[in-house]
Amino acid sequence: MSTLQLIIHFSLGFITSFIGSIPFGSINITVARISVLGEKTSAIRFILGATVAELFYGAVSIHFSAFLLTIPNLKFYIQLVSIPIFILLGCSYFFSKPKSENLSSNVLQKNYFLQGLTIGFLNPLQIPFWLAYGTYFLSVGWIREDIILLNSFILGIISGSFVLLLLIAKFASHYRSKFSIDELKINKIIGGIFMLLAIYQGLLLI
Repeated sequence: MSTLQLIIHFSLGFITSFIGSIPFGSINITVARISVLGEKTSAIRFILGATVAELFYGAVSIHFSAFLLTIPNLKFYIQLVSIPIFILLGCSYFFSKPKSENLSSNVLQKNYFLQGLTIGFLNPLQIPFWLAYGTYFLSVGWIREDIILLNSFILGIISGSFVLLLLIAKFASHYRSKFSIDELKINKIIGGIFMLLAIYQGLLLI
């Protein structure tokens, strides 16, 4: 094992995670919402929580891919479970009311890490995603079944996701001044996106 192999594994995980996290999903749209509302510190706390969940799913998918692939119809059941999760998230945003201004900012910031962790864990679609890419990269020899090299790949995964989410937060925060910010409208838009994600997952199962 060489330093070059570590760099290659890290870079492959980083690039795959960065590109794979670009499409609208439960994590990045929530990061955008928090940032549009001007809560920079809260957005970072949310991203850290989501990254911990990404670390868990990425590590399980890569290290236990041989076992997970023996489970019949795993992808089908994960997609099935994701539908009510997206519906619940959609309803929670669509029917939520703006936060009261007298709430302590410290309490809100503490809650955002937990919120990121929770929404991250409520996104089981990461398992088939990393199972597919992990087994493909192993089959073509792009990554090796070495625990240190695999951990380097996983570190690349969470780094790619973390950097993309930071860029989303910065972009949303930078352009928020150009829009009329109405938290109630933002919540309804994001709730609608979650509903569309649920419908999309349902169509995939048909």
